[in-house]
Parts: sequence; C-alpha cells; structure tokens
Amino acid sequence: MEANGSGAPVQRKRGRPKGSKDGPRLPGAPPRGRPKKTAVATGDKQGPDYSAHGDSDDEYDVSFGVDLTSAEVHAELNSVPALSGLTGTGRAASPEPRPATPIGPSSSHTSTTTALSEREALDDAVQNTQSRVFFSTRLGTATCEDADDEGGADSDSGEDEVDDATPAGGTVTDDAKAWFRQPAYMSDTVYAWFGVYVKPLLRRKAGVKLARPVTFETRQYAPASMWVEPGDPIFALSRHKFDPTRFHLPRVFLWLPHFFADLLCPHCKRVGTLEKNGATPPRRIIDVEDNYYIITWQYFCRSGCKSYVAGWSSRLMDTLPRWLRPSFPAILSSKSGLDRKVVSLLRVANQHKMGPSGVRSLLFEQHTHRFNRLLLQYLEAALEVSRLHDSTQSGIRPGQPTLHSFLAAGRVPDFGDFGDVQGYGGFVPSAKYLTSMMNRAIELDENAANQHTALLAPDQIAIDDSHKITKHIAKDGGVPVFRALWTLMDSRYIRAQVLTLTKAHDERMGPLAEMSNSMRQYGYQEPPIAFSDDPLKDKAMLFKAFPSLAENLKPAAAAHGLEELVLPRSIRTTVLDSPSLIEATMSALLNPLDLDPASTLVLGFDAEWNISKTTGVSIIQLYAQSQPEDIYIIPVHRLNGRLPPSLLRILVSPNVYKVGSAIKADFTRLKKQFPVLGKQKSFNLIDLKEYCIRQGLLARNRTGSLDALVKQLMNKYLPKEESSRKSEDWECSSLPEELRLYAALDVYATLKVYEVASQHTAPALIDTNTPAGTRVTLYTQDGGLPIAHGSISSMQPSSFQNVRIKVPSKRRILIDVDHVLMPTASATLHLLPRERSDKHNAGTFTIRQVQSACPPQESGIFQMVALTDHLRFYNEPSPTSLAETTPRSTVQAPEAAAAITTGGADLDDEGEDEDELGKLMEDSGESEYPEYTDMLQAAASTLADEDTKSGSLNAVDPDIVQLVDDTIARLEAIVSSTPTSANEVYSKIKKDIFHAFHSLPLSRTHGASVPFLRTLRDHILRWDPEARKQVDKICKKVFNLSFEAMLARNPRWITKRTPRYIPAPSVLVAAIEHVYSVFSNAKDAKTGEALFTPAVWEKANSLLELARLGYFSDLDDVPMYEKAGFDNHGLQLWKCLRGTNNVEGGPHGDIYRKFGALNGPRFTGNCLTDHRTWYNLQAWATHLFNLDYDYHHDLQMINRTSFLLMYLSDMTGGTKSYRDWICGDLYEGTKEKFGVCPFPESLRIRYKMEPYSNEARTKFNKLNANNDWLRKRENLALPVLPPTTLAAHKHFFDLVRTVTGEVAADGKKKVDFTAITQKWNATADGIERMYVTPEVMEAYSKSWDKSNNIRASQELIYEAMATTKQTARIFAAEDQPFPTRLTGSATQTEPSRGVRDLMDGSAIPDTIAISIPPSISLPAMFSTPQPHIQPSILPSASQPSLTSGMAPVPGPGSTWMSHFAPQPVLPDPWSPLPMTTSPSVAISTSNSASSVDSQSRVPGSLKRRHIVPEDKRKRSKLKSCRRCHTPECPGNNNIDRCPVPCTVPCKTCLRTSGCKGVDNGRRCTFKP
Repeated sequence: MEANGSGAPVQRKRGRPKGSKDGPRLPGAPPRGRPKKTAVATGDKQGPDYSAHGDSDDEYDVSFGVDLTSAEVHAELNSVPALSGLTGTGRAASPEPRPATPIGPSSSHTSTTTALSEREALDDAVQNTQSRVFFSTRLGTATCEDADDEGGADSDSGEDEVDDATPAGGTVTDDAKAWFRQPAYMSDTVYAWFGVYVKPLLRRKAGVKLARPVTFETRQYAPASMWVEPGDPIFALSRHKFDPTRFHLPRVFLWLPHFFADLLCPHCKRVGTLEKNGATPPRRIIDVEDNYYIITWQYFCRSGCKSYVAGWSSRLMDTLPRWLRPSFPAILSSKSGLDRKVVSLLRVANQHKMGPSGVRSLLFEQHTHRFNRLLLQYLEAALEVSRLHDSTQSGIRPGQPTLHSFLAAGRVPDFGDFGDVQGYGGFVPSAKYLTSMMNRAIELDENAANQHTALLAPDQIAIDDSHKITKHIAKDGGVPVFRALWTLMDSRYIRAQVLTLTKAHDERMGPLAEMSNSMRQYGYQEPPIAFSDDPLKDKAMLFKAFPSLAENLKPAAAAHGLEELVLPRSIRTTVLDSPSLIEATMSALLNPLDLDPASTLVLGFDAEWNISKTTGVSIIQLYAQSQPEDIYIIPVHRLNGRLPPSLLRILVSPNVYKVGSAIKADFTRLKKQFPVLGKQKSFNLIDLKEYCIRQGLLARNRTGSLDALVKQLMNKYLPKEESSRKSEDWECSSLPEELRLYAALDVYATLKVYEVASQHTAPALIDTNTPAGTRVTLYTQDGGLPIAHGSISSMQPSSFQNVRIKVPSKRRILIDVDHVLMPTASATLHLLPRERSDKHNAGTFTIRQVQSACPPQESGIFQMVALTDHLRFYNEPSPTSLAETTPRSTVQAPEAAAAITTGGADLDDEGEDEDELGKLMEDSGESEYPEYTDMLQAAASTLADEDTKSGSLNAVDPDIVQLVDDTIARLEAIVSSTPTSANEVYSKIKKDIFHAFHSLPLSRTHGASVPFLRTLRDHILRWDPEARKQVDKICKKVFNLSFEAMLARNPRWITKRTPRYIPAPSVLVAAIEHVYSVFSNAKDAKTGEALFTPAVWEKANSLLELARLGYFSDLDDVPMYEKAGFDNHGLQLWKCLRGTNNVEGGPHGDIYRKFGALNGPRFTGNCLTDHRTWYNLQAWATHLFNLDYDYHHDLQMINRTSFLLMYLSDMTGGTKSYRDWICGDLYEGTKEKFGVCPFPESLRIRYKMEPYSNEARTKFNKLNANNDWLRKRENLALPVLPPTTLAAHKHFFDLVRTVTGEVAADGKKKVDFTAITQKWNATADGIERMYVTPEVMEAYSKSWDKSNNIRASQELIYEAMATTKQTARIFAAEDQPFPTRLTGSATQTEPSRGVRDLMDGSAIPDTIAISIPPSISLPAMFSTPQPHIQPSILPSASQPSLTSGMAPVPGPGSTWMSHFAPQPVLPDPWSPLPMTTSPSVAISTSNSASSVDSQSRVPGSLKRRHIVPEDKRKRSKLKSCRRCHTPECPGNNNIDRCPVPCTVPCKTCLRTSGCKGVDNGRRCTFKP
C-alpha cells in the first residue's frame, strides 16, 4: 500500500505467517487458513459451511463444491437467525456496530435503547418523531449542511488503499456478512447483497485457483459482462411480491484486470510479481440517475518491491492494454467517484452557463425521478391488488377469477424515502465535491489541451487585457485574485491566455516567449502583423518575442518627414567602471575650474536605471560643453553609496551647471542613493523644458520630453526605443552596445537642445508694469488654448468682485474683455462661494458667468482678474492662416462652420415598412465589431440620403468657396501621388482603429458628433469598389435602398458584405487632419459649444500621431478578410480579421457570458482550459468547413482514434474523416503554460517572495489542496491571494499606518505600496497571510481610506449619533407587548371545496385514477401458488404473518428462496436477503384461506398445464390436491404449496409442514 500519490512504494514488514501463500495482510483483513467444514442438514444432502469465509486470498485451499443455487445454499441462507435492526425511515447508525439482539416478545427498540447513552437515546427519539419531507433528504427542521462523505478529489485518491469503512448501525448475520466492514451509508439489505450474492462471484474457483465470475462468461440469453445487474423490479411486481428491498439493490461493476492481462507492477516495472491480495471494499460511484459500486482486487508485489496496488490505481491502469482501459467507467476520488457520463455532463454544462450547482440540481432531478418512478410502480401494483380484491369480493368480473381475489385487504411494507439509509439510500454529492472532481478531470486532459493549442499556427496575433472578467471570476472569499485576463489570439483561435496578478509586462512576456519557442519547435513562421490596444507599450515585448515584427521597417523619422538624430562618429563613448578611473577623468574635467575659479562648466546630464529599481539610478552620463569629443558613462550602482571626490565636486559645485531633461527627478533618486548628497540644497540644475518655456520656444501645456524638444528645436527625430528605455540590463557587468548607444545619444541630444535654445532671445512677458490699453489674449493656462481677447484695464484697484489684485507676488492684473472665444472656460481667480463649490467646475465661475455678473455695457466689454502668466500679447491673425490645416487651428470660416452646425439629427432607426427589410434587419447576424467598440454605431441610426447634406456652397462667400476648392485639389494631389503602403511600413504592430477613435471623449449629445463620426468613417476606410457595386445592386433591387441608405440604416449588414481598406499613413493623416479641421469648431445649435474641447484635442492629436507612425494602416501582403459563405441573395460574406475585436467580442465576451461567477483560481483556470478547447474546436470547424462542431471534445480520444485510423489504413477505412485533423500526440510536447502561469522571477525577487521548493513545502504545510495547487502553478512558496481573514486585515492596517508614518517623516507625498508588499511577504505565514502584490495593497488601501472616511464622518456628528442611541431605545418600546399577529408557524391552507369524486372515472385525471385498467396482470406470471406480500426479512414471532391463517411459516425444505430455478447459472438477485427483522412489514388478515372459494383459485405454476379432453383421458378425473381436493391447486405436485393450512400432521414426525407425510402421505420425508 502507498502512503501517498508520489509513486514511491512504502516498504511493509517482511515475512508472512507459516502456511500462507500471499503477502503480508492488511490491517483488519480476515483470518487466514481454511474455513472449518461443518455439515448442514439440507434435505438429504450435506455440504460445507461457508459462513466463516472472510476476505479473498490469491488462492483458496478449498474450491466450491456446490452450485450457488443448490439446496445447501438455500438451507444456509434460510438458517440465518433474524436480528434486530432499523428499517424504512430508520436513522443512520452510530460509528460502532450494535450487538445483535434476538427478536422476542419484547420490543427490539427498547432493548437497543438501553445500550445507548442518554444523548444517543435523545437523538434516536428526535429522528423517530420528526417528519421527513419527501423532497429533501434532511428532516424538516434541519438547518445543517448536507454531509458529504465522498471525500475530495484533491486529497489522497486512495487508489491503493483498502480502508475499512465506518460501520453502519444495522447488523446482519455472520452468514450474510461481506468481506468488508459495512459503511454508514450502506443499508443492511445492500450489505447482505454483497455478502450473499457478490462475494460468491468473487470467490468462484476452478480447482484450487480463483475462476472468473460467472458474469464474465457468456451464457444463454446473458452475454458476458463486467456488470452485475440486480434485475428489473417489474418481475417482482408481476408476482405481486411487495418487497421494497428489491428496488434498493445497486448495480455492481467488477474490475478484475488480471483475467485479461498479465499485470505489471507499476513501481518496480516487473511482470508476474503481482499477486491477488483480497478484494477491496466497494466504491460508491455517482451515475446520472442512480449510484452503483465498483469492486476490484488488491495486488501485492511479493517477489518484487513489496508494494501494494489496487486494481483501479491510475498507475496500474497505465500499464494495462489500451483496449482494456476505456472499460473502466468512473473517475475516482479518495472515497468515492463519478461516472464518466457525469463528468462529461459537468464539463458540457459548464460551457453552457450551468456550473456544478446546476449539475447537482440536475442529478437530484434524475435520481429522485428514478426513485419516484420505482415508488410509483410499487404503489400502482399495490393499488391493483387492492382494487381487484374489492372487485372480486363485490362480484365484479365473476368470469375472470384472479389471484388477487385471494389476497385479503391489509398493509404492504413502506417503500421509504429517497434518503433513507436503511431504505433506498439515495445520495447526490455536494457542489463542492462535483467541483473538485471536475477540476481533477480537466487537469487529466490539460496536457492534451495545451498541446492542441500549441500546434495552431498563428497567421497574425491580437492581444488584449480584460479587467472586467476578473472582477467576477477567480474570487477568494469574495475578493478577486487576479488583475486581468490576458489573451492572445490569431485571426481565429485562442493561442495564449494567462490570468495576471499585476500590470507588469513580465507576466505577459513568459507566455509570449513560450509561444515563440513552440512556433520555432514546430516550424511555424512568425506572425507578419500584430494588433494591440496599446502598441507603444507592447512594442518592446512583441519585438523581443517575435523579432521579425521589427524587421524591414522604415524609420519613424521618415513618417514625420524628419532626419534621424545620430551620434557623430567623432565622439568617443567611455565607460568609467572603477573609482580610480572616475577620479582621474573627473579631475581632468575640473582642471579649468581649478585654474580659473570664475570660470564655469556646462554639462549635459542624464541618468538611467533598471525598470525594477525603486530608488537610486544605475548609470549617469556626462557630456561637457568644453570637451565635445567625449561622452562619459559612469555606472554609479557599483560605488556602494560612496562618491569619488571629483565626481562629488561636479555634482555639487556652484560653477558646474548640469543641463538635462527632467533632471530634478534624476537628482532626487541620486540623493536617496548617496547620503552625502542629502544635505545639499542647490545643485545648479537647468531643466530643459523650463528653459525652453522661458526662452519662448515651448508652451507650458505642451510635452517637454527630450524627443519632442529635439523635433521642435532641431527638426530631427530622436529614437527612443521602449525596450532600451525600460530595460533590466542597465546594471550588467558589461553594458550592451545598444544600451551604450542609447545612453550616449540621450546626453548628446540634451546638450545640443540646450545650445539651440540658448541662441534664442527670451520674449517679453506681460507683468503689472505693462501699459494700460495693451491688447492681450487670455489663455486657459500658460501655453494653453486662447479663451478671450481684451486689453489691460486703465484702473488697477486692490480688489475686484472679492478677488484680490494687489498681492505680494504681483502676478494679478485687471483686464477689459471685449471678445470671448470659449464661454465655458474657467475664470481661474473668480472662485465660487464656499457653499456653492462644485467639483464639476473646479470651484470657479466660467467666463460666461463672470460676464453675466458684471454691469451691462453697450460695447459688451466686461472686466475680470487674470494671472499674468496666462496673458500674451495679442497677434492679429493673417488671412493666410485660414488655409492652414493643422489640427489646432480653425480653418473653417464662420459661414462654413455654420453650414455644418446642427442641433441634432432626426434619427430614424425603425427602417422601412417592407417585410423583406424587416427580416433583413432581424437576421443581420453578429457584427464583426461589438457595439461597445464600433464607432460606426453612432451613425447607424441616421439616413445618408442625398437630401441630408446641410447647406449649399452657392450660399457661401466666394472666398470660402475658393478655399474649399483649393483644399480639395490639394487632397486629390496627395491621394494620387502617394506610393503604396508597402513603401510606408513604419510599424507591423497595429492599433485597433475602431477602438482608437472610439476613445475620443466626444459629447454624445453634441449635434455634430454623429456627422463627425460618419465623415471620419468615410475618410479613413475605403470600400472594395467591386463588392460595393454588387451590394448596391442588391440593395436597390431587393430593398429599394441605395448603398449609402442601407449603410445608415443597417451598417452591420453592409460591413459583412463589403470589405474595407485603411490606406497608407500619408493619405490617412491627410484625411484625418481634413476631418479635424472641418469639425473641430463645429458648434452645437443648443449649447453653442465646440465639438472639440481641450480634452478631445489632446486625444485627437495623439491619434493623429499614431496614424502618422503607421499604427492604423493595413499591410498589403496581410489579408484582413476571410470568406464566410454566401447569403440568400448570393452575396459573398466576409469575416473581418482586423484589430482586437476578435478577442473582446470573441473569447472575452464568451467567457463573461458563460462564467458569470467562478469561485477560486483553480476552478477558474480549469474552466478556461475547457473553454479554450471548445472555442478553438468550433473555430476550426467553422474556418475549414463552415460547419458547427457537433462532436465530443475529448482530445486524447480523438488523437488516438486519428492515429490508429492512419496507422491501420491498410486494414480498415475511415481515415478520410480525420484527414484535416492535426494529431497533437505525433509531435513533441509543448512547454507552454496557460491559465495560471509561473510568477516572473524578476517580480518574485522584487516583492520578496520565496520560490516553491521542498523546503517551502515543508515550511508551509498547512495549505488546503486548492491553495497548494495555486502555489505550484505560480512556482511560489505561498500562493498570491488577497487578505481575507480578520488577522490579515489587522496586519494590513498596521502596516499601512507604519508606512504612512515613515512616508510623512521622509516628506513623501505617496505611499510606497511596493515597500508594504515586501514587508507583508517577508512575514507571510501560510495560515493567516499569503503573498500579495502592490496592486492588492493599493486596492485595500482604498478600502481603508473609505472606512476612515466613514469613521471621520461619524465623529463630525458624534453628539447627534450619541443621541440617536438613546432615541433608538425609546422607540424600541421594550416594555410594550409585541403584537402576536406578527409571528406564527409555517402553515399550508388546503382547499375546502371542489374535491373530485374518485368514482367518477370519466372526469378524473389519470394521476388520481383508481379504476382498474382494461389489461390486468396475468396470473401465469406468478411463480408461487399464493399471492402474498413478502417482506425482505423474516417476520418476527410476535407479529402476524401475511399468511397467518393460511399456512405456517415455510421451513427449510420449502423456503422463501424457493423461487430460484433448480439449476440456473446465477442465483436470483431478487432473493430476500438474511437480515434484520422489520417491525412493521407483516400484514394481518381477517379472512381464512379455507373460506376462499376453491373455484376462484389460479394455478401458480410457471409452466402452462396441458388439459387432456375427457374422451382421451386414461383416468376418469384429473389429479387433485389431497388437502383441498382441487385440481387447479399446485399442491397436487407438492403438498407444501397448497395454500390451505394443514390439519392432518404426519403420523411419524407429527409436523404440519416440511414433510410429505402430512395429510395421510405415503412416507415421512423429514430428516432432523
């Protein structure tokens, strides 16, 4: 036997008792040796007594010398004394078996209760007095959860264990005991069934060796089978044997592989060493509508490794012949198991929005429906007996006397309820157990699913993160565990999928790298194109995984029409990697300052660091203006916190000016890295952005990054590769060449930008000394958008409208505004009153509100206070500015702008009245773009007819007409002269264009938003002209609509039939700029606000930059559409492959719809594995064959089938069906991981987490099975889980308070959640606290802030809150009586009238009919001469038998087993089993059998009697029974079968039964 599932055998004590032929015995095994032979009187034969047989050994010393149906067996079964026990609704027994108590005149319940403790007696009383409702397995007042004793699938599977089950309370005789201890859930009937019927099957012998069970051999009308079927209860009912236990017997599956193969020990791999070591206790298996049991043998490797293995062990199963393995019907857990049909049902139902809870309900439905069906059969037979008896007594149908007429009215045994332990014993496991078994089944198939996915060749890739899904799935304690679901798809299939814990790219990089390795492993080419919602951030990651995406690209500088900035070859780059070298070089650099103390030194300065580095920098770069030939790179991370003196002088000297982009942030990190710099207050730093703003070269609201400054000031392009900027290699021992070049180019560009900026003269600025009347323009901020024009006011009072003007900073001035450009802009200094403060307008009045508050003047001039930083000298716009097309300028004249101004379109989304159009719109199919990402849906409800065009150019000023004509001519020239897209490939990583423009924060209520989106669509997407002509023709012919009208009414219908193309960047940029220029200042007719607000402009410019860099344009050699069949009009249907909508609208939407809530990371990961298989198989069938996938999803079975059909193609057919199937087993196994993947090493080290190891497993050994699974998948010592326990919450708040205090002491503004994470993980114990990530800590910090806010809000009204406690007690009125009418018990009101008359057969539903059917039971089906209701157990002496007054209790010679055939192959499984006596099954009768009319009797013989005509008879009359003198009585052959009680005993033995000498017989046959 194995102690665990590791596979290593546990050595047992060697040796065996003398005379034994097998290995060491298991604990609790039966005794060895031969059973004692005792003679048993059974008629005139004697045979051995097998009642002492225990567990089965390998070989028996005595073979069965008697058939199972012989008289010896009958006598042995009938000689079992009746024992006390529980029946029907009896309760489950205590763990220890109760001693057998003989049935006597006293009550068995009383004798049993005396042996119980007081507590057990009370429990017994509760069980027997409370009612059990029919629809539940619990008592009506029970509140506890269902007990599930099936064991989890995650615990030790127990495949090789033979543990004795917990004994039940019922007892059976020693002769009927099975080879195992009776489990608590097993009834006495079923236990006796195993002992009397199943045990002989297992012990059948051929000579001295065990033989196959008779069920394994083909018999007449019974083919060989591993199943032992108890038989159909209809045959018992046909004999009117009302024995409920006949309905309770289960099916049994005998798994005996040693009869089919020479077994190999799975541990030592030796053949012929396994010996049979006894049968295992049966395992209860849950099937779809009932439960059955599996039995196998325990094997012992005696001559090998001395290990034990059970026949159902997975390790042993793997050694069996492949044709034999599928016969095993179940998947086992530690104590029970599920049938494979139930497992398939679980997995299929889970893919159709029904999880384990729903399947459990379905199993309850099926199990209880079967129980009710059997109960209904039982009751219907009883009803037939009752009604036919009444009919016979009343004289109905006198010509057809039946057996029922002899049955006196009485009771039949109770059938019991579904959950009765001593009855039907119905059981359905909990949803938790079903979940664990589903996890186990999916994990067994996970490798095949991963292999199938890895073999899919991607033609393109699209990646997307879904944060919506993880808010609903994979929760632990109701709290989400993962941050996002990251999915990578090609045009059809899910190719990679990971649940991520952080937003770091490192977690995505692992699956990407594994996918790339698999593609090289299987010979696939790298994808030619990739789609992403954030291509700038994902570019480095994708380039690293798929280098071909970075090949053959035109430089980004060409997209801007700029020349790339390169490092001159004359400049030397030197890495100073030692303190001595740094000291020598820096001393030389400072030498001019030593010679002339008044001289200065200007240095270009920059710093780089690893992306994971939280404090300090890795290297600094210096480029001295005095030494233009040398750039120095200093790896300061090697200095261990001590700066060389010369380098320290350069950093702190007032004569050394350091110039850099965001240089203050660099020095902040340096101060934390080198304490000597912490006390320094000034470093003579020149920030490039601030310097350029001062010089008038840059607006404050514009970006001041180094590459932007290079572009603006030097008209060159500075490459800033994301992979270099966010690298982890800045601290390598040898700095990579690409990083060295990147660092040198950055510091070189820094100094060159400074030199260019210093050559410009700073412009004059407006201040308080600016003369009055000077024309100015007011901006939203320094360098922002213009919002008004005016002049400096002549009067400058100390305050104006409660706004102070005379302030120490002298930065406020009063202006006279005469022209407002943006009425809704904020008047920065005109604050709202405190009680009217509103976050929506930032607490200030708008320009319009200030204007309304000022006294009205005829000229429309009003006054307001402005900051001098927001004012600029007014510049009169030149007429030529109208021709500019930059997106930030207004190129449309007021008249032209008015032409496109609208107050909102009259939307018509109802369609035409034609039926054909209605059908079309209903059956439009699924859009290629979901509605939440399709920007075209904003225009789908408005018509595009020709008459919707607003205005006419003939009404516009001639100058405007000429301007428009010039613009059109210029755009035509751009389009006609543009080269193909192949010459403008700036990027192979694309952004979804529909997501991009959908992200514009446009006001959906603005009247110009719909026309803008329609116009933008028509400018950036080109229709296929041929497809458009065909579609337009069908639209006009069938729907009487033009292409444009149908596009406006039903754009999805058009887009599925007409492919579109996104042109090259040069054309796309011109188109977007033109649409911007037309609609940017379009006013809404109601509000007067422009369509493009500052926020819209910011986003629009970023999208224009992406378009310029080629992130939207299609590639010529990459297909973006795939044929998808034809519609009913003969038009070709197309499926769009462009963008990331395939991910969001495909698997992500499907997962969100199917899995509304999945608890636990393990179950979630396994559900995603199954979903990936289902999704990819359906996509495969649709892609290749345009068909639905209507087949099972067992990949291992399909792979094996396809392989064998190909391998055996010369022997059998069927290969063509699998011609297009890729058999994953033919290829090397993939190393790709899906779902929950290993946590990246870089993040693990950063967050202070230990890796998974044997030491960690030993250290943290208190984890449950699911958490242990999670940490193994994450390769961490502890799983990453959010804190859910009270102790974890307390520890979190303590950490937050501690770190917050440290942050406040250091003068920081933000809490470092990484530091909190590191402290948390360092003290994680695996019991109350697991590992966490900074994202989890930040989320919990927000909850802490919320709770603090609640407490603070309560403290603000503390006095009032204290009063409410007193008032609450007053209103509670505890001294007043509570109204009795508000409380009561649960009741049910039944109808008081309208009851049907049951005798009115014509109006009675079939469900309550009691009439006799036209066809009644055939008497010839009865195997016994008398109709009787036979209980499953012997009646007690104190209770009247059903046959009281008719015949005495049968003796050994003629027993209740006498319905067995004389020599059948198998014993009748419906035989009543020797068990305990039921106190409530006997039926009393008032009618004596002797008073029954003898002519109404019906023969009970199974064989039809041949009646000879009187003229041909040899005898004058038929032979009659000598007791009742009736020819039809079966007593004419056997006097014991006569139903009339014997009145003349045997003269020799004086017996009235069991002897043929009764009633003046010839001889006495009784043998004592």
